Amino acid sequence: MAGRRSFREMNLAIFRGEDPGGVLWQPRLEFWYDVNRKRGTLPERYAGASLLDLYDDCLASVRYFTWPLKVRQRSVRTREEWVGPKRLARYWETPVGTLREVVHYDEWDLSSYQDEYKVKTADDLAILEYIIQDQEWSWDQTTYEADLARVGERGAPQFYFRRSPLQGLFIEHMGFQPAIYALHDERDKVEHYLEVAREERPSSTSVARRSRGSLSSTWASSRQSMLCTTSATRWSITWKWQRRPTTLSMTYSVRALSRS
Repeated sequence: MAGRRSFREMNLAIFRGEDPGGVLWQPRLEFWYDVNRKRGTLPERYAGASLLDLYDDCLASVRYFTWPLKVRQRSVRTREEWVGPKRLARYWETPVGTLREVVHYDEWDLSSYQDEYKVKTADDLAILEYIIQDQEWSWDQTTYEADLARVGERGAPQFYFRRSPLQGLFIEHMGFQPAIYALHDERDKVEHYLEVAREERPSSTSVARRSRGSLSSTWASSRQSMLCTTSATRWSITWKWQRRPTTLSMTYSVRALSRS
């Protein structure tokens, strides 16, 4: 319709706190599309259709479509080996010890969950500290520009990288229940890791700032933040875990930051 905002313009308007002029629908259709394509069960109307064709047919905006922030280990040796038909073991070998995790893939080999977390005890956090301090981040401008051209006006480029230290322990490294027990039983070791991980934040966020006009997620300490950069304003949406005697609580704040 003439004069109507594109999905990309609506996306940016939302993060500027403006009226987008309608509802921006950003479903995550990737898994449905990939599974049904692999099974040969896509509806007939989508035979031969691409993922972007599906988004267009659903009148939907694309949320995540570019991953230009890359990370590699400088000296930590990483390797993988299959330990079962669907189970993949990953190893991080460092001068201070080795961590191993095992992920279990679904029947279509499109997603996985952890059978075994890399951090088994609070002592393993020292090895994890070494791993994150060994990381080197870079920006792939060629990939970024190609993805922008591929998706066009279907959405604003946005991506996330490295969860907050505490959230990372829950989801990626240790598991929720073991992390909660470690916080109670060996608080000093856990808090030392959280501080080390927080200090490593600039190495990734400084690289991400090379992106102009994109939206990215970042973190600090036990705090989760989203920095939304637009042509006029940068919004900071922050949620923070707070330790109480017997519980963890979470608070939110939203503020507009002036551009430097």
